[in-house]
Amino acid sequence: MKSITFTGVLFYYDGIQVFEARDIIGGHYVGLLVEDLAGMDRYLVVGVNPNDLQQLRLGEIDLLDLMVKRPEPDWFMAEIEGGLDKPMILQVQTGAIPPTYLPDPDFRVQASDLSEQKSVIRAEAIARNNVVLELTLESPETVDSHKIRATTLSSFLIHLQSLLKHAYTKALGSLTLTQRRQIDRDLAPLLDVAVPMLPGSFRLVLEASQKPDLWGTGEIVRALDALDEIASVASDPEETLLRAKKYRGHTANAYLRLLRFMVEAGVSAKYAWASPIRPVTLGCSITRKQAEPLVEILSASEALGSESVTIVGQLRKIDVDSRTWRLLAYDNNEEYSGKTRAGVSLSHLVTEEGYRFVCDEEIEEVTGTGREIRILYLTGFAPVNSNGTT
Repeated sequence: MKSITFTGVLFYYDGIQVFEARDIIGGHYVGLLVEDLAGMDRYLVVGVNPNDLQQLRLGEIDLLDLMVKRPEPDWFMAEIEGGLDKPMILQVQTGAIPPTYLPDPDFRVQASDLSEQKSVIRAEAIARNNVVLELTLESPETVDSHKIRATTLSSFLIHLQSLLKHAYTKALGSLTLTQRRQIDRDLAPLLDVAVPMLPGSFRLVLEASQKPDLWGTGEIVRALDALDEIASVASDPEETLLRAKKYRGHTANAYLRLLRFMVEAGVSAKYAWASPIRPVTLGCSITRKQAEPLVEILSASEALGSESVTIVGQLRKIDVDSRTWRLLAYDNNEEYSGKTRAGVSLSHLVTEEGYRFVCDEEIEEVTGTGREIRILYLTGFAPVNSNGTT
């Protein structure tokens, strides 16, 4: 007699319609509800290849293909009374699976509305009185076991934090360079891990590191709204490019770095988030296959990742040969240093004089650390007097 244990919901609609499960030796199974009889649910259950199961979760194959092309011809029925929280006894069946038991063609679980899980996230946000985000990762090592490399997890979270930080900065409008740097220092960890792991899946729950204000609004919502706007069109590279251009600069660059990491590490991701004052749960998913064309089209777009910055101050140092400079800003008495773009010469500038520097600001990431190095490239300048006017 074979028994299996429930590990996760794949499709929910007025109850669990499709689930995944494991047996005692680690075999993978998928169950599909075929009859609902007054408290007794009957499920068609088949054994599946772990790689095929991951493809099903990512929406890359449909449920019918998974069941018809199962690695073993055996199939089973399971009669469940009172929920899936106890081991399920499988009844071996003979012959072909009746066509009435099989799902419709092109039924993909990724497109389903997991209402039960979304309600859990919303309830979590209300209970914590905070913005809550659930993150689900699929990577090569999660195919056959409940594990993920520490470097994969930490790198993804670093990229996500960076993206949200820059999206938040962008949402605040025209900030000065000093204000942006202050945000870098104060709000880099916009999300803290609240629940390290949820049973049955590689899912993390994070909550906003800053509590909402008196009206229940959290600043992280600004960043998550921007993330939704870009990530919601992951299946459409051209539309993604248009939206990335709206967030041209560090936000677009951080999104590109996240996508590039997903391609290189073979990671697919799904997130859902809720705020205690919003009536709905929001979120998106991006598969590794979707990420590949996005990386290609965003990488080909010129100057997508740089932002224009203007600094007015006293020129303190120049090095014509190395094409470097240092400027003391009039407004905050802070020193800024940088390089020059091709075609911009420092030879006619005079130290201790006032200038308005127009620069492209770019970010270089120190791989694996989450640390970002900002570099200013001078693109143009004009002399100014001591009060900053020309």
